[in-house]
Amino acid sequence: MRRDTFARPFRLALVVTITVLGTIIAAPLDAGAPLSMTVAPYLGFAPADLRVRLDIVRRPQNRTLVVVAESDEFYRSSEMPLEAEEAPRKVMVEFRGLPGGEYAVSGEVRDADGRTLAVVHQEVRVLSRAGGR
Repeated sequence: MRRDTFARPFRLALVVTITVLGTIIAAPLDAGAPLSMTVAPYLGFAPADLRVRLDIVRRPQNRTLVVVAESDEFYRSSEMPLEAEEAPRKVMVEFRGLPGGEYAVSGEVRDADGRTLAVVHQEVRVLSRAGGR
């Protein structure tokens, strides 16, 4: 009986904590973040093809989108102009043939002067088939 008395408040506290954390994590997306990014796969085998999807809120200042996939031994980027409020809301970028390594993938929206307006990051791991990284 005593054991159940302790377990019930603990389970309740755990459920409340998970609910609050889920709400905090989801809040920026619901609040209309100016830039969000999804990278797939987040774990793959070399040579990997990464698909990067960026969701961009249209704003008058948006002029350039820069997407980068970078590891200790490899760097690839893509830069494209944005037509402010006429730019697409969704942009897909694919990086093909990435070798094994830990990658930092980022997306950045810049204004006409090159100043950063919004930036997102995601970590991705590409495993070598020969038992390396």
